[in-house]
Amino acid sequence: MRVLLIVGVLAALAVLVVMLLPKRTLEQQASDLVQALLAGDTDVLWERSVEKLRGDSGLTKETYARLYRELVAPRMIGWKPAGPADSVSDGSEAYGSHGVVMRHANGREFVLAWNAFDSGEGAGLICATEILPKAWVMDYLASGEDLSVSGSISLAKYLGLKADLLKLRQIGLKGSVPLDASQPIKPLDAWLADLAERSKHLRPASN
Repeated sequence: MRVLLIVGVLAALAVLVVMLLPKRTLEQQASDLVQALLAGDTDVLWERSVEKLRGDSGLTKETYARLYRELVAPRMIGWKPAGPADSVSDGSEAYGSHGVVMRHANGREFVLAWNAFDSGEGAGLICATEILPKAWVMDYLASGEDLSVSGSISLAKYLGLKADLLKLRQIGLKGSVPLDASQPIKPLDAWLADLAERSKHLRPASN
């Protein structure tokens, strides 16, 4: 009985501590998620993702880990954190942002960032598949290209999606996932066609 009483008191104290702790801001939560990204902690990213909440992205916790392992992690080789990025927050209470400057061995830099959106209960939600376009742009920069030309970001994403299309189908991703659950997912082919149109002035006619 005494043991049960002690356990009950400790549990009550734990709940009280959690209630009294200051609530982490969305920007702080975004920082946590950036660190999870750098650490490859896909469990944390998945648990806080709109993809899990929507349930229609075609991904699961396991296949998201595979997506990261096979398509994202290899593209982060050669990149290292070089310091915090300047704040990109506009003061909105709807989301908080945090980023870190990544520097490649070739000297190119990229701001790796998450926007954590308010779930409605103060918890930061992310669009976990946004890591794909980030990885494609990082790969483009790692190859020696730059983003100074208009449309080059779309070109980087087009080349990445084109290269990953078969693998993404195998993994099960349905397409580009919007944050708003009321908006439909853009299928992979439509996503590729959109990026192709945006970057057509930078590509040879055969591409």
